[in-house]
Amino acid sequence: MTRSCLSPSIRLSSLVTLLLLGHSLRLQAEIRLPGIISDHMVLMRSAAVPIWGHADAGEPVSVSLAETAAHTVAGAYGKWKVVLDLTKAGTGPYELAVAGKNQIRVSDVLTGTVWLASGVPIFRSTSASFPAQG
Repeated sequence: MTRSCLSPSIRLSSLVTLLLLGHSLRLQAEIRLPGIISDHMVLMRSAAVPIWGHADAGEPVSVSLAETAAHTVAGAYGKWKVVLDLTKAGTGPYELAVAGKNQIRVSDVLTGTVWLASGVPIFRSTSASFPAQG
């Protein structure tokens, strides 16, 4: 028989710490979205717009934006993903609603054509410097 080298008070405090840690992790198991999905975002108006996040394993998740909705179930590790078809959506602003055990609402979401520009500052000219077309 092996004897523990820890005193009974240390063993008890370790057990209490583990129980509290486990309980706090369980309380945080709600639907979560990545930081990139937030208020005031712009989504590309296309047929395949992914929305993803984390939840409890096996938790049903519903996502809606404008007139479009999608449903899924979180996988074994809590990851989930839906794809929204936003081809018929207007420009907005809309509210993105994600629901499961809890609800998340992302406000002021716009849809449209998204342009990314980088490199040399070619956009230094103002529109007044270009000749009027007409």
